[in-house]
Amino acid sequence: MVQMHSADRRILKTKQAIHNALIQLMSRKAVSEITVRELTETANISRKTFYLHYADLTDVFREIESDLLRSLHTLLHACDFANRQSGISELFSGLNDLIQRDRPFYHQLVRSEYFGSFLVSVKQALKEELRLLAAQRPTSRPKLRELSLEFAAAGLVSMYLEWFRSETNLPLRSVSEAAQQMIRSSILATA
Repeated sequence: MVQMHSADRRILKTKQAIHNALIQLMSRKAVSEITVRELTETANISRKTFYLHYADLTDVFREIESDLLRSLHTLLHACDFANRQSGISELFSGLNDLIQRDRPFYHQLVRSEYFGSFLVSVKQALKEELRLLAAQRPTSRPKLRELSLEFAAAGLVSMYLEWFRSETNLPLRSVSEAAQQMIRSSILATA
């Protein structure tokens, strides 16, 4: 069992090295220009080791996207939306923690051409969770609620995206406070 644990740690360290190398390379060039050779040299691993874990660079991005979405789902399911006010606050506090934990990667990701597909996945995940939150309150206008959900999910994603792209000194906490206000006034007000 100890051997398996150390093997898992080696795999995690290798994948983290690849992840860090990818961030470095993304800061210097477009994702489409990054080669496996460059990535392995930057990560200080062999190509053979890379191909042991991934088929290509797209595979690396798929894994990262999957991990990020899993973290987002975990966060969303941990929030207590039965109490709408605290649930929304928990959501944004958790989003801030998630972003801060891997901020350099997100910073580079939003500047890459790969980001579009990830953005769609994040927006959809947020919309589904907001739908659950909104469903706690009956509505006589389901279509209006659905439009409000789309607006809120797209707006949230756009706010964070703009924050990353603008390189502002505005604290992330301020963005999340504005986003919370948007959610409270759009989703929770739609009855």
